[in-house]
Amino acid sequence: MSRLNVAVVAWCGWLAGLGVAQRTEVPWGGGGCLTEEDCSLGGVCNIPSPGRPGKCSCDPWFTGLTCNLLNLQRPENDQLGLCHSGFDSYHSWGGRAIPAASGPNGATEWHLYASFLCEHNTLQKWTTMSSSGHFVGESAVGPFKFAKEQCNGPICTPAIIPWSHNTVAIHDPTPSTSSAQKWQIWHIGDGVVNASVFSPCFNASEVGAASATPNDHLDHVGVDGVTANRQAGATAEVEGHAAPNAGAEVFISTGPTPGGPWTRAFANRPLNILYDPAGAWPQSATNPSPLVLPNGSVRLYFTAADNAAPCGLYSNCIGVAQSDHGWEGPFVPSPHHLSNVESEDPNVFVDPRGNYHLLTNINTGHARCPQGVECGGHAWSRDGLAFSDLYIGAFGPYVTFANGTGWNNSYSERPLVTQNEDGSPLAFYVGLGRTSYMDCCNWAQLFCTRELAEAGGKCGPTLRPR
Repeated sequence: MSRLNVAVVAWCGWLAGLGVAQRTEVPWGGGGCLTEEDCSLGGVCNIPSPGRPGKCSCDPWFTGLTCNLLNLQRPENDQLGLCHSGFDSYHSWGGRAIPAASGPNGATEWHLYASFLCEHNTLQKWTTMSSSGHFVGESAVGPFKFAKEQCNGPICTPAIIPWSHNTVAIHDPTPSTSSAQKWQIWHIGDGVVNASVFSPCFNASEVGAASATPNDHLDHVGVDGVTANRQAGATAEVEGHAAPNAGAEVFISTGPTPGGPWTRAFANRPLNILYDPAGAWPQSATNPSPLVLPNGSVRLYFTAADNAAPCGLYSNCIGVAQSDHGWEGPFVPSPHHLSNVESEDPNVFVDPRGNYHLLTNINTGHARCPQGVECGGHAWSRDGLAFSDLYIGAFGPYVTFANGTGWNNSYSERPLVTQNEDGSPLAFYVGLGRTSYMDCCNWAQLFCTRELAEAGGKCGPTLRPR
């Protein structure tokens, strides 16, 4: 049976005890190997002598026999990210946090930039009511609250107004990048809508109010050109350009500090990606994930449909485009798929040994995995361009708490990673569908450390009880 079709979780048995499901631990490595690729580049292959097979020894942030599963700390409760009571009845989606010495007396604060659904709307309105908000917390996993510069009393207006979705931010360390452009918010949607449509986006006095009715039917019409609730000429909030297909274009806003003020890059026109004029794949880019390389080049990993050569059960494939001139481009796309099954929401990070890890959501259109089933993809690479087959089931929506109890959710998508200065993964973020896909929030969870991994019982994968 191919690992491409089934998430194989070895040694994951469940016992009934005192009415609570208890799990024997997933092994932290130990699988047979000849090379580090056999260990998913998530660890090393310890070979006892030449010519004999070795065993995988996993890095703290990966687990499983062959180090292909994410290894995350078990949180105390479900109040992390934007999934806490301060946002009851409001909904959010993917995003990640970045540290900055922006607190009192230079204290470190964590700045989360995430998609936020205005006016209690659920993910059903992601093509019209999603925004890119700025949130602040004392740790990488929060809990977070709206940054003050976006708020006037209890009313908060996100940094990038609707329509803006699949938010991801970076702090660009490249010396050639202007100090006024070091902080960047990347997203789809051009953020030009009549304020009366969403105002107020968030009202603290309405926390806990009735939400929009959850509905698991997702309207994808906006992906092919958002027109509802838009002003003709797109001049409501900024002087800019209304892309004819804003859901398949990448937009960027830049600022000198974590709180802006934000300037729409390129006069609010899309990022310059040099698509093939003859029509070869790709011809669009969505769900952006930029990676700044040490030499100042930028790789943009993205999702693009290939109807002529679908990557699996769905047309969505993962692509990459590179700019050798920094974040402003132009970006030259590769004509090759990076994923071997349908996938979206790519995020690539480079580990301390220089290996590349690609995390994706394989459950495009919920065609492959039912509700509650882990469907996160993990592939690995030496160069960030040629990746292994995607392993299906590297992460999922089930969270095990420190006391051994579990939180069963519906879907886990839009994975993003924040790293320590040494390159080790620090925190993992997803758009988490709770009771349903539409009942979503930005969830954050710390990666395991070596000390905790060696102690045992403190970390593990986000897999359902077996």
